[in-house]
Amino acid sequence: MQRASGRNWVKAARTWSAATSSADDRLGDLAAAATFEVAPVLVLPGFRVILLALTAYVVAHNILYTYITDFLGYADMAGQAGWVLFTFGMTSVLSVLVVGTHIDHHLRKLVVGSTLLFAISVPALALLSGIPVLVYIAAGAWGFAFGSSPSLFIAAAAVVAGKKHAFPRSA
Repeated sequence: MQRASGRNWVKAARTWSAATSSADDRLGDLAAAATFEVAPVLVLPGFRVILLALTAYVVAHNILYTYITDFLGYADMAGQAGWVLFTFGMTSVLSVLVVGTHIDHHLRKLVVGSTLLFAISVPALALLSGIPVLVYIAAGAWGFAFGSSPSLFIAAAAVVAGKKHAFPRSA
């Protein structure tokens, strides 16, 4: 039994070695061509603003998501935390689908809309905490705003960086 296991590990290692070496051969000099410096990208107009907005957005979301059950306890909805988070998750997935169909043509509107929806939904959670239906709506809006935010901010950064700073593509 021990020998068979050892043979499997050797076989797996050989397979991995063959797969990675053939991938290196196919890529050629792409890895060497893909090196670039960060400093020229950071000085591009608008790039630091995107990074700042992304950082603020993610930090605010993480704080809210970390303490959502405490907040729901304050709102006398502690027993509904699972359903509130389910609402958040479902609208997050929905936003990925919606944004995915429109990101190429309406990037700026989607980034601004997502950020505004997030900025409105967070105070709405606090101000409307006494009305459970509105807490669900605010949590759904928060999820809709946050779900596609990674794609939006990455796309915005790519647009700002432009083709000059894009990663090289294989032919």
